[in-house]
Amino acid sequence: MGSVSGRSFGGPGKYIQRAGEITRLAEHIRPLGSHIFILIDPMAAKLFGSAIEQSLQDTGLKATIEIFGGECCNEEITRVIALAREVKADVIIGIGGGKTADTSKLTAIATGARLAGSTVPPWIGAAWRTGELSASMATSR
Repeated sequence: MGSVSGRSFGGPGKYIQRAGEITRLAEHIRPLGSHIFILIDPMAAKLFGSAIEQSLQDTGLKATIEIFGGECCNEEITRVIALAREVKADVIIGIGGGKTADTSKLTAIATGARLAGSTVPPWIGAAWRTGELSASMATSR
């Protein structure tokens, strides 16, 4: 029997990358659930917090925004899982870098919520100030 070679890719059910996408957060999240828990990096909160809050206004979605503690460690993961359970989140959104993303993924797994992630790379501050920012967003199936 000959060897079979190929490639495989496991990716999100939906991926969006477009300038200003963070301002359209609610329209992407609405089909996924109604109790939204957003875990956001402190820098991303400073840059996007008001845009996110404005996007969620008058949508009928119940949203909780929590600032990420900075480390993806047992203490932070346990804290975030407890908060997400307390608000009965059915969608977890992680906005920030890798540690924020990892913590939000673990929270979604532990709570059974759907996961939507938005990655904010380290250079984001300069891009936001110059208007060259494009946010990317991926959602689970």
